[in-house]
Amino acid sequence: MIRNIFFVLSLIFGFQTVGLAGNIDSARSELTTGTRFYVGFIHPDRAAGEPLTDSSYRIVIHARQESVIRIGTRTFVAQPSVPLVIKLPVTDVVEVNSNRPISVYSYQDLAGNGEQAWHLPCSSWGRSYRPFAWWTDRNGLDSSTMRYSSAKRLIIARDDETRVSVETLSGRRDSLLNAGDHWLVSEEIDTSTVRQYVSDPTGLVVSADKPIGVVSGHAKAAVPAYPDGLPKTGPYARSANRCRGNLHDAMLPETMGGTEFVTLPLAYTPTRARGLDLSNQGISNDQGDVIRMIALKDSTRIMHVLSDGSVETDTVIQKGHVFTNDRVETGTLWKTSKPVLAAQYGKSYGRITSQASLPEDDPTTDAGMPLLMVIPPVERWVTHASVHTQPEMYNVVSIAARTTDVPRIRVNGRGATSMARMVSIPGTEFSTLTFSFPEGLFEVASDSGKRFACWTYGSLDGFQLGKIYGSVAALDVHLECSDTVALTYAADGATGQIAVQSSISWQADSCSELAMLYVKSGLRDSLWYRDGTKLIVRSSARESPIECTVVAVSTSGRSDTLLIREGAVNVGEETSQTLRPMVNPNPADDVAMITRLDTFIGSTLEIFLPDGRRVWSGHVTGDRMDIPTASFCPGFYMIRIAECSMPLIVR
Repeated sequence: MIRNIFFVLSLIFGFQTVGLAGNIDSARSELTTGTRFYVGFIHPDRAAGEPLTDSSYRIVIHARQESVIRIGTRTFVAQPSVPLVIKLPVTDVVEVNSNRPISVYSYQDLAGNGEQAWHLPCSSWGRSYRPFAWWTDRNGLDSSTMRYSSAKRLIIARDDETRVSVETLSGRRDSLLNAGDHWLVSEEIDTSTVRQYVSDPTGLVVSADKPIGVVSGHAKAAVPAYPDGLPKTGPYARSANRCRGNLHDAMLPETMGGTEFVTLPLAYTPTRARGLDLSNQGISNDQGDVIRMIALKDSTRIMHVLSDGSVETDTVIQKGHVFTNDRVETGTLWKTSKPVLAAQYGKSYGRITSQASLPEDDPTTDAGMPLLMVIPPVERWVTHASVHTQPEMYNVVSIAARTTDVPRIRVNGRGATSMARMVSIPGTEFSTLTFSFPEGLFEVASDSGKRFACWTYGSLDGFQLGKIYGSVAALDVHLECSDTVALTYAADGATGQIAVQSSISWQADSCSELAMLYVKSGLRDSLWYRDGTKLIVRSSARESPIECTVVAVSTSGRSDTLLIREGAVNVGEETSQTLRPMVNPNPADDVAMITRLDTFIGSTLEIFLPDGRRVWSGHVTGDRMDIPTASFCPGFYMIRIAECSMPLIVR
């Protein structure tokens, strides 16, 4: 009923998109963590000699507080600032649950394949995606050894009875999934369209009536075009599988598109030689990286900024169409007239060495694989990211930020500019930094809320089967919603338990939900658990006091923090939840009565509009205050008194 009232009032009075909570004491914070994840993998199509052991798949978890992690029937404890690496058998999808906020990567530690993805928490999943993929590819020497591989999209359902529809190159497919179910959609292989964009489903819609997660990529491909063999004929003929690998990343829903992006060139194993003319070997341009963008609306103009600050239009494309630049060699600021999704592809590497100069050498001594990673729009940059680099690889961390903000960025507590040279992007306000790190954990953070983009990747090229991985290190996955989060609690004297209830108010119908609810401090993990929108707290003994801090976070990134003190602790002088003010009735007509004000006598009670304008104020003189709401326009308001806030609806 209340949700319907919000919806009607928002239509009538046109509430602003930035909610009141963002202007008062419930400001929206970036949201980069979660407590529930489904992690999926795109399996590689392996060539002969490419291993896939039962410990090849990993989940890497970063926590800022000690967290209890559940993966299937196994339980782990993640310590702050220590990456928790969990080896898995080869699997399609695995559920990860935590009692406190964490970030989750998937990593495939394979020889000849492998990838990495930073995964969105289930609370940030969307209902419509346009995933990135790649064209149908093949490698081999003849019809008996030729292997074809196609694009893959892995869809995971968060809730029961989720209806999913997928556009493919051969038509639409539908499926009904329950929570945790997954559906792998593989493009059919048409041998006549190998290594042509017509065999690439990038930009085709994946939609559902409930939130879904999408991991997209390819089973084994070269980026851009490589021949079937290197070399294809002669005594040293060999299938060109070593410059191909599987691609995948966790896709962003359409709601997370943007209009401004910064890209910077990838760095690879230092022995990789690029800029060679290998057209005689059937290898496309090997310089730079591939940047792709998918239009989410018709007549979308794709632009990039030139060194003199002017803007050049690359193309104008329609909804669902794809812009591809297959040779981007420098840091670039991209602008679009309407929201798009963006991704960057690292290129393959392979060349035939000269038999004349190295007569005893195998003619394919150098090889490396491609990667795929999403590019977050500037509005989804972050203030903190954790990076775990891999052993025995050339590891790189790349950062993009506004030039004026770069001095505010630190890596493991040190100023970033003391560790890497800042490179400005000519004609723009942005700069980049690139670091080469050994295996380890690296915390990237900024002061004063300055935001940046961060990617982590690494490669190992060479004579034998190589490795590669890469993904964004973090992004802000909040949903746009003008909501307010509130916590209340009730103590049961008979059982000694406390039930903490979270609630969310919003200005549009069902635009937000509870993302996280947890005990931040003050209580052993064995003494609390979450039950839907409730959190149950109990004492270790009936006569023992309870003191803890509970946090609720919505999918908009807004939060509420509640200090609970019960039992032997004197709460008479505290603003405990049992003494928080109450509004009745709510929605209100002529008068709204505020009670439980005795602990606030002498304070000022204020009422604000959604845009932050104060419309009423008064001093608290007793336990009750009557607000003359008959003079208010119907709509959504927020009441604030001291450190407490609560929504008010006037009809």
